[in-house]
Amino acid sequence: MALTRQNLRPLPLPDNFDRESILKGGYIVRDTEGDPDAVILASGSEVMLACDTAAKLDADGIHARVVSVPCLELLNQQPDSYVDSLVPDDVPAIAVEAGSAQSFRTLVGRRGLIWGMQGFGASAPAGALAEHFGFTPDQLSARIREHLVK
Repeated sequence: MALTRQNLRPLPLPDNFDRESILKGGYIVRDTEGDPDAVILASGSEVMLACDTAAKLDADGIHARVVSVPCLELLNQQPDSYVDSLVPDDVPAIAVEAGSAQSFRTLVGRRGLIWGMQGFGASAPAGALAEHFGFTPDQLSARIREHLVK
């Protein structure tokens, strides 16, 4: 059971979703036709943000896979072949975490983009905070486009 104080939509899962993959610490929640141009990694409430961002990128011809990482420790224990099936080495990876996302560094690599928070303690309605810190599909997709051009 997963609970939140946030008003989140239910996470749509692919038809071929294997519930056992949750026990591996990470799994694909939104994939692309063919090879992805980018992989967006997220956990918790940021997974839906990643899915919405991937949809915006897809509309621009950038095919983004979304990987939910509910347990980074379990994912790091999986065989390289499993992790590579989620996050191929030759595909740019982006980690999104409304907190410190440095724990994702091993998955995104040195050239990956980590979109996280650097401060703590701001208080406002959730939508205002998301806009202020850049956690909206428009802001995140713009930042990912910039990163992919580099």
